[in-house]
Amino acid sequence: YAHFKLGVGRALRHANDYACILLVDSRFNSNTQIQRKLPGWIQKRLITGLDPTEIEKQIQDFYESKL
Repeated sequence: YAHFKLGVGRALRHANDYACILLVDSRFNSNTQIQRKLPGWIQKRLITGLDPTEIEKQIQDFYESKL
């Protein structure tokens, strides 16, 4: 999972940075063993089982809340 952490680190470099990180792999959706290996701050914010329309709405709401 070092590569995963490296990829996330490229999106978030400072404490005030924000980003939507999409884990588009069924293993993150259904495998709790894999979910437990994610950093705690990601586990707390992990949302699974959304359809594409719901994902789009969540992303839109997220960025609008940052304005």
